[in-house]
Amino acid sequence: MVDRRSFLLASSQLAAAMLAGKAFGRDATDDPAYLPASKLLTRFRERKLAPVGVLEAQIARIETLNDKVNCITFKHFDEAREAARESEKRHADGNPRALEGIKVAVKDEYETKGWVTTMGSPLPARA
Repeated sequence: MVDRRSFLLASSQLAAAMLAGKAFGRDATDDPAYLPASKLLTRFRERKLAPVGVLEAQIARIETLNDKVNCITFKHFDEAREAARESEKRHADGNPRALEGIKVAVKDEYETKGWVTTMGSPLPARA
């Protein structure tokens, strides 16, 4: 018998994979925007993927889905592209850091120099 927590986890993973496939018209298991960090790092080492390409796939995913899910408030794509280029260079030089090339979204409840911080509030933001 499957417990409720395992069922809900499996159901959410299936739904996410189905949405991903519909959003891009291809199998989500091969879309770099949906690959787990462990597979991305392996493919970076094998030179089958590069941080800039993965970032561009993630940006495309954000641009496609953000109107529906409204989860990205401020887009710092130029900064992310610069960081991805630097990561790609370190991979090419054979000197990547531990999670080099893995991108994350940062909640805007943490103040970051030069970024607007709203903490999810409609009140005036802090820069």
